[in-house]
Amino acid sequence: MGGAPGMGGAPGMGGDPGLGGTPAAPGIVGRWLSEGADLAPLLADPPASIRRIEATFGGDGRFRVVLTNDDLQSFELSGTYTTDPARDPATITLSQAQPEAVRSTGIYRVDGDVLTYEVAQTDPPLAGVTPPDAAAGFGSTNNGALGEANVQTYRRQP
Repeated sequence: MGGAPGMGGAPGMGGDPGLGGTPAAPGIVGRWLSEGADLAPLLADPPASIRRIEATFGGDGRFRVVLTNDDLQSFELSGTYTTDPARDPATITLSQAQPEAVRSTGIYRVDGDVLTYEVAQTDPPLAGVTPPDAAAGFGSTNNGALGEANVQTYRRQP
């Protein structure tokens, strides 16, 4: 989903040999939900006005994300991803296939049942948007200009 930095993809996993990288760490595999105060302001505020994000990351390297806006319209994103869990925070590359081809990169950390996640679209490039950097940590999208506005929190679902 193009447009805003945090909307370039969804948390994901690895394993697609065509993407390079390594399969996702087991910690990110599963179902995740972000809503209310957990939503990144960049996504919750207009013009995106997202109220709920459900993300599923399979051990097969595929992701599916359903975003629901304030008008209760839902949008689905899907594709594959790779991670580098050796970094802290771990890095992630998402290759969204549906509804349009978009590549996003970012960082994430799983702490128990909480996933902290920050990504930005890198291909096709968005003017003035730079992805977060693992060395700089969370809040580093656009070289830190957005602060925490693009940092998303997810809660693991059963």
